[in-house]
Amino acid sequence: MDLKKMIVRMMEQRGLSKAGLAYALGYKSATSVTRVMDGTCGKESAGVFLQRMLSCAPLALTAEEKRDLVSCLDSRELGEENEGLYDAFAYLLENMYRTRCEPVFRELIMDKAQEACGEFVRTGIVLFNSVDEGLSWEIRRAMEKQPFPITIDHYILMAQSLTRLPGMVKAVLPLLHTSNYRCRTVSIPEEGACRGIFGADAALMTFEYRGGEEKQYLCYMYGDKGAVTIPLPRHVEAEDLFFPMENIRQVNGEGVPNPMEGMDRYLSFCCDLERDHAVYQVKPSLGMEQIPSDILINASMDEEGRLPEDLKGLAPLLEYREKNLLSKKKAQYHVFKEEEMKRFVLTGRMNDHPALLRAFTPPERVRILRRLEDRNRKNSNVHLLFFKEGDRWLDDEVTLYEDAGLSIIKPGTDYSPGGHHSETLLVGPAEFLEAYKSFYLNRLLRARCRDGKESAAILRSLIEEAEKLCEG
Repeated sequence: MDLKKMIVRMMEQRGLSKAGLAYALGYKSATSVTRVMDGTCGKESAGVFLQRMLSCAPLALTAEEKRDLVSCLDSRELGEENEGLYDAFAYLLENMYRTRCEPVFRELIMDKAQEACGEFVRTGIVLFNSVDEGLSWEIRRAMEKQPFPITIDHYILMAQSLTRLPGMVKAVLPLLHTSNYRCRTVSIPEEGACRGIFGADAALMTFEYRGGEEKQYLCYMYGDKGAVTIPLPRHVEAEDLFFPMENIRQVNGEGVPNPMEGMDRYLSFCCDLERDHAVYQVKPSLGMEQIPSDILINASMDEEGRLPEDLKGLAPLLEYREKNLLSKKKAQYHVFKEEEMKRFVLTGRMNDHPALLRAFTPPERVRILRRLEDRNRKNSNVHLLFFKEGDRWLDDEVTLYEDAGLSIIKPGTDYSPGGHHSETLLVGPAEFLEAYKSFYLNRLLRARCRDGKESAAILRSLIEEAEKLCEG
């Protein structure tokens, strides 16, 4: 429906004139409403109008009206072709999955494990396409339940449509951060796109036993009969099944250092990502980069007030990272969950609290939050916002570093050198990153977040709660 007609219908149903609607939305005159209806306002003004409409209690918009209003604005400003893409990005970030899938692989793995009577050494699975959330969860459950290691190499024929890419990422999220999973996108000549193994959803499964024996199965997941599993008479390498490919690029973990390689190397990697790149972030609560460096250093000292030897080299990096963040002229957007920030106030621990740090003290929490408030108030490049109450987004940290990549970090990552580090950097294609930025600014911020004034009030209330803890 045309936006102007939709707003007129909403006014008629509620007995409002333009002046009445403007008053309900907090405008001084009906001019602002007229400009939105006629399409003569800027994107920022349209975004403010949308936020006010969605959060206006007297209007009491239904869920369907809210959805239609967002779609109408998107269609007007960005073209109808972007609606499907924006919906795909929204689903990527929402805390829900479509998990209906036959447990083919889990049952096959369990059956073979029982047959082997403890003689299993390793299971290797090579997936071709098989971009399905339910399947990813079934494989992950198998990886978690079996005492033997399961390694996954996943090859996905590169989607031709941007709209399919967010769904692809969502489908592999359950596996993306597991230690034995490698995901690669594949580009092949157009004439071979539907030939061979890349014309199907399939898996090559190799079961290795003690003594060197192995068994292989090729499992196809298509057709009226569902999955078909074929025992292979001789050993087959995955490459033997490929059609000639133009390009293979690893999706997860490429170029991301593991804390086992040294926390200094990881912090240097973060500095490089943040330097000279605009940041568009969704995260449950604040991160280490927003903590004053002296507080981080003090929190890493031992009971005798000494900095452990292996951490002494981190101090200059932390100070450099802080200086870079405070002086950067690029846009910095950070969207938090209010309930998770309240948890930080009460516990002094972040969602991804590094293992090397103790919990922050109440006075430290006050100082941390006050600096956030100060940056948000004084630096026009910094935008600190909160999701609307009840909005359910993934607990993963999802950050776009403009022109560098999209980072996805599993919640609860503690950056312990002895554990598995759960971060993925998706680099390109460039149009995918640009589309995500457009979604972030035009849909997520406008429709799912509190406005700047409301967000500033929430941050102020968090500071006051932290101050009360100091008094107690």
